Amino acid sequence: MVSQIINNKGGLYGRLSAHLRISPFSLSTTEKYLQIEMNHSYAKEIQRKREIFLKRTKTRKAVFVTLITSFGAIKNPAYLSVINTQVVLEDLF
Repeated sequence: MVSQIINNKGGLYGRLSAHLRISPFSLSTTEKYLQIEMNHSYAKEIQRKREIFLKRTKTRKAVFVTLITSFGAIKNPAYLSVINTQVVLEDLF
């Protein structure tokens, strides 16, 4: 495929083409698509990073994990197990 692109002399034959389907969408559809869906492995990673922070800083204060995103996150069991608060774009403006 790369050689076809490099050695292409132009014209209609011997060229690469691709089809792209575009569907209409709304802002609410986009917001749902851009929401974060946290899985258990990502939740474990956040928990591990929190524990490292607590260990290295040796703090005795409460540590709250805050998620900052454009459109928020889907609140599933993995999310609820590690995230204390979230800030979305709407909160900032």
